[in-house]
Amino acid sequence: MKKIKNEKQVEKKEQNKNIELGSKKVKTEKGITILALVITIIALLILAGITISAITGDNGLIQNAGKAKESAEIDSEKEAVETATVEAMGKNKYGNVVRSELQEELNKDLGDGITSVSDGDNEEYIVKFIQSERYYTVNANGDVEYIKVTNGEKVLTVQCVDSKNQLLSEYQYMILQDQYSKKAPEIAGYIPHEESITGEITEDTTITFIYYLIFNNENTLVFTGLDQSGNITTNENQIVSYMVGDGSSTYGNGLKEKEISGVLKIPETYNGKKVTRIGQNAFRENNNIFRVEISDNIERIDLYAFNRANNMESLVIGKNVTNIGNYSFWHCGNLKSVTFKNNNDCWGVTSFGGCGNWTEININNTNTAYKVEDNILYSADGKILKLCPRGRTGEFVVPETVETIDPNAFAYTYSLSSVVITDNVKQINGSAFNSSYISNIKIGKNIENIGLAAFYNCIYLKNITIDSLVIAENLTSGDSCEHLLYFAETIYLKEEIADVGEYITTNYTQTDSDKTGYVKYIK
Repeated sequence: MKKIKNEKQVEKKEQNKNIELGSKKVKTEKGITILALVITIIALLILAGITISAITGDNGLIQNAGKAKESAEIDSEKEAVETATVEAMGKNKYGNVVRSELQEELNKDLGDGITSVSDGDNEEYIVKFIQSERYYTVNANGDVEYIKVTNGEKVLTVQCVDSKNQLLSEYQYMILQDQYSKKAPEIAGYIPHEESITGEITEDTTITFIYYLIFNNENTLVFTGLDQSGNITTNENQIVSYMVGDGSSTYGNGLKEKEISGVLKIPETYNGKKVTRIGQNAFRENNNIFRVEISDNIERIDLYAFNRANNMESLVIGKNVTNIGNYSFWHCGNLKSVTFKNNNDCWGVTSFGGCGNWTEININNTNTAYKVEDNILYSADGKILKLCPRGRTGEFVVPETVETIDPNAFAYTYSLSSVVITDNVKQINGSAFNSSYISNIKIGKNIENIGLAAFYNCIYLKNITIDSLVIAENLTSGDSCEHLLYFAETIYLKEEIADVGEYITTNYTQTDSDKTGYVKYIK
C-alpha cells in the first residue's frame, strides 16, 4: 500500500510539474500572440493612415469625387438654363430673351421655386439655383455662363429722378462681382445727365441718375411767323417759316414757362413749315437749360439768344447755321462742349465770350470743311487755325501746318497762358487774340501781317518774343501791329533783326538778355 501511495505521489508531482510547464508554455504563447497582434495593428494603422490621406487629401478620392459631382451638377444646371433660354427666345419674333419668359420656361422644365431670374449688370439676366446657390448669366445673345460667386450677391438699386429730384422710375439689379457698370435706363421724353455710372459695390447700394425733360414743341416753346423777307408777320398767308421766340427785348421770350427746365431741342418744323431762326433774347439768362441741340433747318441765331444761360453744358450747332449773333452765348459759364455740324464760320468775336469752361470741340462725321485736333478747330487741310475753345489752359504751340490764324480764333481765352506762333504762319487775322488773357507770345519769323485789333485789350500780354523782321520794323507806336505792344513789359528781338521800330527804342531800355540769341528790352 505504501508503495502504491508513493507512486501516486510521484505521479501527482509529475502532473503538477507538467501543469506548471504547460502554464508557462501557455503564458509564453500568449505573449507571442499579443505581440503579433500589436505588430499587426500597427501595420494596419500605417496602411490605414496612407489610405485616409489618399482618400481625404486635397487630391484624394473623396475630394475628387466631390468635384466630379459638383461639375456634373453645374453641367446639368447650365444645360437646363440653356434649354430654357432657347425656348424663351423662340417665344417672340425678335429672338429676344425676356426675363419673365425665361423664368416661365425654367419653372416649366424644373418646377416652381427651383430657380429665380433677376436683372444683372451689363444687360444680362442672372439665374440663381436656390438650393445649390449657384449662379448663371444669360446675355442678350442667349449665351449662358456659370459664375462662381465669392463675395455673395448684392442688390444695386437705380433711381431715376428729374432735375427737381422727383422720382421718375426705379430699378433693381443683382450684382455678383465687386464692381458694377450701369447705363442710364431709357425714359421717354427725358435725357440722362450721365450716360453711365461705374463703381465698387460691397453691399446693397443705391445710385441716382438725373434726367432732363426734353422741350421741343408748341406746348413749351414760343413760335413766331416770318415772311419771305424774314420779317415777323401774323398773317398766316404770308408765313413761310418760323422763329423760336417773339424777337422782343424780353429775356427768355422763347419759353412759355420761364421755370421749365431740361434739354432744349429746337424742332425742324412747326405747323408744317421750317423753323429757321432763333430770335434775340429767346433763352437769355435761362439757368434751367442744360443742353441745347439746334436743328439743321436753323440758319440764324440772333444776338443774346442764349446770353448767360449759365447751366448749359453742351451745345450742338446745326449744319445750316450761317450766323451766330453777337453775345449769343456770352458768359455761358458751364458750357464745356460745342459740336459744329455746319461747314461755315458762323461765330463772331463775342459769340462765345466768357465761356471760360469750354474745352471741347467736336464736328460732324460728314463735315468736309473742318477737322479737329486736340480740341482745336482747323480747316480740313490744316492750313488755317479756326477756333480755340475759350477754356483752353496752359501753353499752346501752333502746328507747323498752319499758315493763317483766323479772326477771333483765340479771342476771350481766359486760361491760356502762352502761345507759340511757329515759322510757317504768315498771317494773323483781325481780332485773333482780342481780349485774350495770354501773358506770353512768340511771333514766328515769317509773319508778314497782323490784322485789325488782333491783340486789342490783351491786358495781360506782358512778355513778347519777336522773330519776324517785318513786324519788328513796324513797331512804331503803341497800337501798331494792332496793339501787340500795348501792355508789354518785356520784349525779346531776334539778334539778326537790325531795324527796330522807334516805339521800342523810345519806350524800352535794352538790357542783358537771359535768352540765348535774343536782344532783351524792358519798359
